[in-house]
Amino acid sequence: MDVWLRWPIRHAASVIRYMTIVHSTSTARYRTTRRVVTMIVAIWVLTLAVNTPVLATYRAVVDELTGTSGCMSTSELASRRLYAMFFAFAYVIPLTIIAVCSLGILRHNLKQFHPSCHLNPTNSLTPESV
Repeated sequence: MDVWLRWPIRHAASVIRYMTIVHSTSTARYRTTRRVVTMIVAIWVLTLAVNTPVLATYRAVVDELTGTSGCMSTSELASRRLYAMFFAFAYVIPLTIIAVCSLGILRHNLKQFHPSCHLNPTNSLTPESV
């Protein structure tokens, strides 16, 4: 469950980092206290909405012999759908967003600190461009 709570924060942190580094002057007006609080509330609402299927898929059970409690899935199909959703929202989408934002930051930094460097089609620096 902890992972389900972290993925929206990873998305937001990557996007905010990208916007702050690459578009710092044009996004300064959007980085206000009110907007940050609104984003935090939106992240929590989104997190609760995404976790609703998790809560609906599992139920608490108590082992009558040992008295221990745990969670059990209500159906095999629901578990498969939940794991597919988990894979998409907690792994593929955050990884894609983080990768795109990181590459954008890298591209921005290369342009900023090495304006004469150009990448050739094989994505390596050519000696004549350095």
